[in-house]
Amino acid sequence: MNESDKQEVLTFLRSHQLMALSTVSPIGAPESSVLYMYVDDEFNTYCLTREATRKYVNVMSNDMASIITVDEDSVEVAEITGRASVVYDEDEIARVTEELHKIVAVRKSEYWLPPVDQIDGDVYVLIKVVPTMVKYVDYADVTKNMKAQPKYITFNFASLE
Repeated sequence: MNESDKQEVLTFLRSHQLMALSTVSPIGAPESSVLYMYVDDEFNTYCLTREATRKYVNVMSNDMASIITVDEDSVEVAEITGRASVVYDEDEIARVTEELHKIVAVRKSEYWLPPVDQIDGDVYVLIKVVPTMVKYVDYADVTKNMKAQPKYITFNFASLE
């Protein structure tokens, strides 16, 4: 994994933390939710939700997940595919929850409630997606010059196992 490519993709992901998480329902249908997510240095991606949500139910029955974010202005897209699970380690939960709270605090006023706080249910859960593949495409040069090629960066974590 090229370190400068890794940093470029992490920088993009961390500056676009509102992402769509797609999971598979118990009947095999795709379902997506848009929420704030935290990405660590290894591209593990986290979101906070409640047990009463579809995404929680879906992850408990099928661990396949996909995350995508886009910047319409710069014409960049990043997608993470991987395996989702609920985090039970208390230290990891505390560390990541603090990061997620920072993300929301920077993005919104102190009186704004993130969607997870507006969902019914009492039990919060932290979902972690461990990547099998990360794809990033930067189309910015193509929008300026039709002969230019998009910039593609792909990390295949499955081949690193």
